[in-house]
Amino acid sequence: MAVRRLLVLASLFGLFSVGCAHTELRCPRQAGAAWRQFESPHFAVTTDLSPPRARSLVGEFERIYRSFLDVTGWRFPGRGEPPGRMRVVVFANHSDYAAVAPRNSDGYFRPDLLVVDAVVVINNDGTHPPGEVFLHELTHRLIRYYVPNTPFGLNEGLAEYFSTFEVHGGNAYTGRPPRRIEMGSPVNLPNLNTLLTMESLEGLSPQQANAVYIGGWFLVHALALYYPAQLGEILGRMADGESFGSAFGGTFGKAGWSELQNRYIQSVAQVYFAGPGRVSVTSWKKPYQPPDVVDGVSDELPLGEGALHLLWADLELGRHDIAAQVALAQSHGGDSAQLAFMRGLLHLQHKELDAAQNDFAAAVEARPDEERYHLMLARLQTARFDSVVTKEAQAAVAHEIDWLAANGRSADSLAIAALYVCLRGDLTAARGHVKRALEVDPTNTRAQLALSMIDWQDGDLDGAITAMERAVRLAPEGTDTSGPRSLLVKLRAERRRRGR
Repeated sequence: MAVRRLLVLASLFGLFSVGCAHTELRCPRQAGAAWRQFESPHFAVTTDLSPPRARSLVGEFERIYRSFLDVTGWRFPGRGEPPGRMRVVVFANHSDYAAVAPRNSDGYFRPDLLVVDAVVVINNDGTHPPGEVFLHELTHRLIRYYVPNTPFGLNEGLAEYFSTFEVHGGNAYTGRPPRRIEMGSPVNLPNLNTLLTMESLEGLSPQQANAVYIGGWFLVHALALYYPAQLGEILGRMADGESFGSAFGGTFGKAGWSELQNRYIQSVAQVYFAGPGRVSVTSWKKPYQPPDVVDGVSDELPLGEGALHLLWADLELGRHDIAAQVALAQSHGGDSAQLAFMRGLLHLQHKELDAAQNDFAAAVEARPDEERYHLMLARLQTARFDSVVTKEAQAAVAHEIDWLAANGRSADSLAIAALYVCLRGDLTAARGHVKRALEVDPTNTRAQLALSMIDWQDGDLDGAITAMERAVRLAPEGTDTSGPRSLLVKLRAERRRRGR
């Protein structure tokens, strides 16, 4: 395989980078209650809550999940429910939660990356209803799975809007105001343009961040009140690969932006100025009888000190230096495969590529059926082709790619296999892999990248450009799309050169 092609593969599947600041969680011996993991049909919940409280909470999560999907219809054509168990970590102690969480938060959702699994993290110290926080983060999880290119402000607005969903008395209620609106006074809310173009809360004060959440809720409230069908159409169009701007324009037309801005302002006025000290909100109820029995905890097991330090290293990844947690996990007998994997990430953080590759290989050897370990090893091997291009290196990555092609279940694994065999010249096999990847996840950006490269190699410039445009549009908010955008420029230039 030509070196240039290997470098393309490395650039499209670049390595994960992490930060270096560090705030330690407490040692397990000082942390009070023991930590345990509780498994149910849809969740794997790790917590230091008491076992009775934890079992009750897991049952509550299952009931909320089933009712929420039944009533709101969070499904899209051709997509089932998110596969596997959703990881949830519940902290009983706020100081422990604060060591791994964004500032001024009650919970957060970390989406699945090529390195780490998706996880919802919740602070349950008794200051707020855990169900409301869970619903907020569950909505983020569903948006990430179904409509990953949802703008940040709309994403937060949907999560805030659905956080108050509840079922009682034979009815399901949607659209009630969250605590931050009921308890607060009018604030200086962002305008519609700011709300739908911002990319994060980074650099905002707590008051400004609160205004974004409230503004997002009002945006969704206005859409649900005046344009419910259009809201569904916009989300459906984005799930099919359109950008938000294209989906909005195709749904509302030219006058839609100013019209929605006026409705947004009108909704704020209606809620805050209904009467002295009173918040009045239009919400909806729908007859709904939840299932009589919902499966709860199916299995539970204690977490030893080594396993707990590995969990904390996993949660701190990307926010803090994980060296201390990895060292503690090793000294307390953490799982050998996961320990090797986390050591590899630590070496990778410090650009120690030989050591990182050895550790990822050790993780694969210790647990040869773990797809994530094979994927990370393959990514590191391809990323090193800029400095190490030998027959041995090519054979090693080919071995990992063959494993992912034969055993991979995630769209990311199948996409990297498709891209690799495409650049190796086997377009038929590559199309088979990318077809499987898109069946698993039609919104997967890397699968669209692979499809674009396959079409390009096959001489189909129009198809390559279409797929690359979808890859850029479907990229989750906050994703670096400089690589795909650069390739898109080259593809368009090539089409112009050919006079098409």
